[in-house]
Formats: sequence, C-alpha cells, structure tokens
Amino acid sequence: MATYYVSTTGSDTNTGGAADPFLTVKKAVTVAGTGDTVNIAAGTYVETATVEVQSAMTIVGATGTASDVVIKTSAAQPVMEADTHGMVINDLTIDQDTGGTTNDGCLYTAFKTVYATNCTFKTTLSGIYAAGTGSTIIRCRFIQQKNSAGNWPNDTECMGIWGFGLVTMESCLFQDFTRFGVHLQSNNAAVYPILKNCTAIRLEQAPRSFDAAYLNGPVKAYNCVFIVGDDPLTGGGTATNPTNAVNTAGGNGFPFVEECVAYGTGSDSSDFKNSASYQAFNNCFSQTQVAANGNPILVDAPNQDYHPDPTGVAYQSGDTANAPAKDLDDNDFNDPPSMGCLEAAASGGGGGGGAVMKSRAHFLPSPLTLNP
Repeated sequence: MATYYVSTTGSDTNTGGAADPFLTVKKAVTVAGTGDTVNIAAGTYVETATVEVQSAMTIVGATGTASDVVIKTSAAQPVMEADTHGMVINDLTIDQDTGGTTNDGCLYTAFKTVYATNCTFKTTLSGIYAAGTGSTIIRCRFIQQKNSAGNWPNDTECMGIWGFGLVTMESCLFQDFTRFGVHLQSNNAAVYPILKNCTAIRLEQAPRSFDAAYLNGPVKAYNCVFIVGDDPLTGGGTATNPTNAVNTAGGNGFPFVEECVAYGTGSDSSDFKNSASYQAFNNCFSQTQVAANGNPILVDAPNQDYHPDPTGVAYQSGDTANAPAKDLDDNDFNDPPSMGCLEAAASGGGGGGGAVMKSRAHFLPSPLTLNP
C-alpha cells in the first residue's frame, strides 16, 4: 500500500513522495491504485478537470481539519467523481461554485459505494449525487451556497445528498438547499437507508423552496431535526414557496421516524407531510409541541448556531440506542442524546449535559393523527 502526497508547492512531474509531492489531486489519484492513500497538504486546489477516482483508494486532508484542504474546479463539472466502489474521503472541503447541471456538484458517485467522514460539501448544485448502497457518510456538512452573482441557484435538483439503497448518515448537517437537504430512497422493503442525529434546515428563502428532507421508501430516521422557515420557533410566515420540513413517499414501504422534531412553514406546508404514510412514528415533536413549550429548538439558527437550545424540545430528547457516539464537531453525545447533529451542555457548549429529558407528554401521539 503506497501513500502519495499533494501540495500547493508540488509539481505533477514529481514522484508524489513526501518530499516530492504532486501539485494536483487529479495527478495523484491517477497514479494511486486500490488500497493506496492520497494525502493532501493544507491549501486550495483548483482542478481543471474532474478528479475521477477509478480505484478503491483513500483521499485525506493532511491536517485532519476539513476547512484546511479545499478542492475546487475551474469549469462547470463535478469536482470529484467515483468510478468504482470503495472510495474513502476524509477531512476535506469540496467546493463547487461554477454551476452546470445536476450531476455537476461536489461528488458524483453514479450509485457507487463511498465513505466520507468529516468533510464539507459546498455547492451551487448537489453535494453528493447518487450515493450507492453501502455508502456511509459521517460528520459531514452539506452547504448550498449562492453563485458568483450572489443569487441562489434555481436548478430543480439542487440537494445535499441523493442516496439510493442502504445509505447510512450520522451526525450530518444539510443547510439551505433549494430542493432537498437530504433525499434518501429505497425501492426494496428489506433495505433501509438510515439517518441518525442529522439536522436539515432551510432558513433562507430561495427559489424552488422544497422540503428539508424527502424520505422515499423504508427510510429510518432517528434523533433528527428538520426545519424550514425564517425562525425555528415561529416559522417566520414569509416563505414565498411554503414547504414541508419532512415529506415522504411510499416506494416499496414507508419511513420509520422516531425521536425527531420537524417544523414547517406557510399555509400549504406541514411538519411531517403525508403522515398517514409513515410505517412507524414514535416520540416526535411538531411545531405545535414546540410552541406549547414556548421553547426554541436550536440556540441561534439564523446565525448558524445549530446546537440544541438547553431549554428547548430537542435537547436530550433523543434515543441512546439509535445515536452515534460523536456529534458533528466530534464531541460525545449525552445520554440520552439531543436531537440533531450537535450536542450541547446546559451552558450551551459542546458535550456534557445535565438537563432533564423532556416529558413524553410533550411528544406527538403515536400513531400520528395530525397533518394528514
């Protein structure tokens, strides 16, 4: 197993050794083979062609901090593409701001199995498009950004991730996508995509405002927070395209949703849309329960503090059995954990705890009878 190195001071005529690094990620993945590692030094790498990964290799940021290593593209094309199963990416920021079509986002996977940990996907299109069965995405941020003209993209398929089959996502954040933050789908009643302690939030009012999450088939969602609106408590009421926090479709089976909070906005929206289609629905909060408690859900969502408010309904209301060990910032979850991708101490910091778990009397009844 070999390790190849990439640095902003390297050259593609080098050998790729630690003292003789390549300049581009494209060159490194072309040379690397199955089982090899590509180690990328801190810096920004603007690739002129899509980085096509054709072997089951590992690509890592050298510092362990995603924001230190940024991979971009200079054209309307995917930044990276998985052409085989088994690609691993860790500690990277993949930034696509050049536009294009739906597939031309951060990572196009064409239903291949990929593994990503501690990565940030910033895009005007899709973060990960067509993740295949077996994919595991842990502690990743998916952020839709405005284009170079300062406008939100208007593509009908802009989304954080589209995953098909047995895709597992833990402690992930989906922020401000103009279609879906997260879209998981399965057409097999025995194959369950899984969301654990994820937060999908749409606060900006952009064109084509769709759902924070779209769950198609027997998707399992545990300890998640789904919000659409200007204000996570009041809903804002100013949405030009009222949308749902969570929307579902049957496929070959219906979603399981447990220990989640959802907050939609607008007269035509709802928190848990198509509630009659849920296969299981247990211990969840809607905006009715949030408002009844008089509590916010998150500390300061408009300013991108997505920690659970220690006085709010999401704090320490999750289920320990279905929670990951670590939150988005690599802090331990409490026992019981909070809902959403981030944990918080009673003082508002990360990790720790001390608040009393919310009474089950505040949860929605099961089976769900609201918002049919």
